[in-house]
This record gives sequence, structure tokens and C-alpha cells, in this order.
Amino acid sequence: MINDLYLTQVALEKESRSMTIQRFESDLTDKKQDRQEASTFYGKPLMKRAIEPMALKIMETTEGGS
Repeated sequence: MINDLYLTQVALEKESRSMTIQRFESDLTDKKQDRQEASTFYGKPLMKRAIEPMALKIMETTEGGS
């Protein structure tokens, strides 16, 4: 009985993991095809690294010109 429950739990976890991987890969593919890579797990940090220095420079420029 306990062994059956254990095997059922393992099967459910494998299925859940497989579905999660499929959803992740599908979402990533969709974002690449829609040219929305900035909203992917690797695009967000890249955009942050690109935007922050520019935002600081704009703030410095606008504060210095006032």
C-alpha cells in the first residue's frame, strides 16, 4: 500500500516536472518568435544592465542643466 502511494507520487512529480519544462520551452519559443526576448529569463537582467546606466546619465544631464 505505502509502496503504491510512493510510486504514484513519483509518477505525479515526473509528470509535473515534464509539463513545467514543456511550458517553459514553449513560452521561450513564443517570446523569441514574437521578438520579445527582453521579457525572457535572460533578457530581463540584460535590459536592466543596459537601461540603468543610461537612466543615470540622463538624470545627471538633466540635473546638471537645471
